[in-house]
Amino acid sequence: MAETTNTRVFYSRGKLLLTGEYAVLRGAEALALPSRLGQYLEVLEGNEPGVLSWESISPSGKWFEARFSLPALDVISATDSQKAGVLKELFLTARKLHAGFLEREEALQARSTLEFLPEWGLGSSSSLVSNIADWAKCDPFRLNGLVFHSSGYDVACARSKGPILYRRVNNLPEVISAKFRPSFGANLWLVYLNEKKNSKQAVNAFAGLTVDEMILERISSIAGETAAADDLDSFCALMDEHEKLVGGMTGQIPVKERLFSDFEGCIKSLGAWGGDFILAATKWPEEEVRKWFGERGYETVLPFNEMISYG
Repeated sequence: MAETTNTRVFYSRGKLLLTGEYAVLRGAEALALPSRLGQYLEVLEGNEPGVLSWESISPSGKWFEARFSLPALDVISATDSQKAGVLKELFLTARKLHAGFLEREEALQARSTLEFLPEWGLGSSSSLVSNIADWAKCDPFRLNGLVFHSSGYDVACARSKGPILYRRVNNLPEVISAKFRPSFGANLWLVYLNEKKNSKQAVNAFAGLTVDEMILERISSIAGETAAADDLDSFCALMDEHEKLVGGMTGQIPVKERLFSDFEGCIKSLGAWGGDFILAATKWPEEEVRKWFGERGYETVLPFNEMISYG
């Protein structure tokens, strides 16, 4: 956190889940990567007594506004009632975790600024949770768990400088630094599927499934093996195996088989299947990668090394 005389500034990183999607919810170890792009939260004195004015900004401009009464935190106005409801729940839950948060009748203005587009699924919610937790001086993992009921790997990424191995042990987060900086990073690409996946719905759908413990153990092993992979071929073999395991576990078709069967290389879903980004690994040169995906309607193709924070 940084502070000026009248302004408090908080910052948290975005995230990518390279291995362990779904399985991390059952205690499997996952390899998770903080992104170089994140989210700022600035809090300063406002103009309306008894009102917290909120605005959310992304590279495409302002995408959400709301006003909340203080200290009741009732929604006075909002451009999106659902988003305002989530913010209110975060504020009230943070207050329960740290008494005194937003309990005075004062004038406040908060500006949340994303360095990436919210539809990209890079952690707009988790980086927001992390920032609000810092503002409220409460535990970000508890705040996230009470509101979003997710594994918390994304919150761990929000607060990490480099790749991590993450799992939950006795319902508590375990975060270990991972020495993952692939020598073949120039062969890796992040491709946006033009559709944002609702992570909360994916979590709820997975909650009712029965999962073989041997699958969870193998997915855990793949996390460490991926972090140590030293060539593109062995990395791709692990990604292909992981896709088959998760596909069998969830009853879903791997994204390469579904959309990109003629791609020369491996393709892996990142996070909840069916949206957000995929990872593409190939020996093709950059212009061929961009041309191939562009011809199929996928124009957002980002170099892996430019997006990942290695610490």
